[in-house]
Amino acid sequence: SLLKKLDQDIEITVFLTGKQLPAAFQRLAKSTEDVLHNFQSISNKKINYSFADPQGDDTTVYETLQRFRMQGIPVTISAGKQGTTQQMVFPWILVHNKVTNVALPVFLQETNTPQLSRTVLNRSEMLLEYNIANAIAQVSKKAKEKIAFLLGNDEHIGMDMVSALGALGTYYYLDTLNINQVNAIPQQYDLLVINNPEQPFDAIQQYKIDQYLVNGGKVIMALN
Repeated sequence: SLLKKLDQDIEITVFLTGKQLPAAFQRLAKSTEDVLHNFQSISNKKINYSFADPQGDDTTVYETLQRFRMQGIPVTISAGKQGTTQQMVFPWILVHNKVTNVALPVFLQETNTPQLSRTVLNRSEMLLEYNIANAIAQVSKKAKEKIAFLLGNDEHIGMDMVSALGALGTYYYLDTLNINQVNAIPQQYDLLVINNPEQPFDAIQQYKIDQYLVNGGKVIMALN
């Protein structure tokens, strides 16, 4: 399995921790720890994990949350005689390859909600192993996969896309490809992204995309 074959050290930081976590979040945190403990054992301790309390005194914890855009969820907790108060909870882990310095955040909830219903909690727990294992697989890749963003039909590249590209660049080799300037789409690209083209594709362009797909290529299309 992936975990048994790991040859790089993976450090996982858990941010879902703290003395005043609501009961449902405490259960999710415990389930996360159980999965990580199991992964650590299977990987012969190539995987290690630790907890970082966002409400603690270590300012680097909050800086890490901000850098990787791991947003908190406001929840209501008991404040004793003062009634209740709100506190931010961060149901996130950060999976970090210590060799390549690639890191990937993982959201531990199935849906982003301050109230963990029994259904959402159960589904979140069911997805824990898959989501964490997938992140470990991503940061353990020996070579970055290549993604090309297709140009030539007035595709949309706005500030939102620039921001997304900046985040993706950590994990993938990114490129742009003008479909009108090549005879064929190179199969070296693992994925082709077509983002909101303003102009329709003519027959020649459609043929190029079709041949890329026939030969094993993958395409993601975002259309309005």
